[in-house]
Amino acid sequence: MAHKALIGGTGYSIAGGRTLIGGTGYVINKGRTLVGWTGYDIAFGAAGTPLSSFTPGSIVKLNEFGSPVEFYVAKHDYESGLNGTGRTLLVRKECYTRVMSIFGGSSQYSESGIHTWLTVDYKGVLDAGIQAAIALSSGRMAIPCVQGGGSTAGINLYADVFIPSATELGKQPNSVDTEGSLLPIASTLDTEYYWTRSPFSNNASLAIYAVQHSWDARPVNNSGYIRPCFTLPGTILVDEDGNVIV
Repeated sequence: MAHKALIGGTGYSIAGGRTLIGGTGYVINKGRTLVGWTGYDIAFGAAGTPLSSFTPGSIVKLNEFGSPVEFYVAKHDYESGLNGTGRTLLVRKECYTRVMSIFGGSSQYSESGIHTWLTVDYKGVLDAGIQAAIALSSGRMAIPCVQGGGSTAGINLYADVFIPSATELGKQPNSVDTEGSLLPIASTLDTEYYWTRSPFSNNASLAIYAVQHSWDARPVNNSGYIRPCFTLPGTILVDEDGNVIV
């Protein structure tokens, strides 16, 4: 059964809707009708395009604190060797904020304050539906990461939200070990100044800071901007205005 509305004598199918409650927007996923004193759900048809259909570099929108923010579609099947296929990486179009002492005392990203802040505080500003969609059925996303803090050992870091690596951005000096692979939109992301999760191999107190068309090895206790990224299922739908539907 389809949900329809009659306007000027013409019937129109209703594929979805949104409502505003307490300043927060919510998607309306279905309708209800009463027949013979029995209530029945009326399912809406699919009102969007799968995220996996968007070309890398496309813009989609998610809410932070209830307001829409633009994200790049960065890569489909992100790190499929670690997490399986079907996850699409999104990267915030604009840097989020300036953070003091991003790593703390050393370049060990897995133990850094920013890793904790992203997976707890920043994740919490997203809509509840997006937070749920970020989670994998097996747990958190596995991302390639160099241990840092003077060690060049490669590890798999489990994180819901993270920042790009120097490798992913195409900023791979000889003094930085490989973490993942080049993103299809690396050149698009080369317009801002922000921290990566990559340690500088030759010095435990330095990490790689992305600068336009280049990179810089900066002390880890310096302040700097960050660019959050995370993955969503490729099956999640995006409406005609570019809003991710949850």
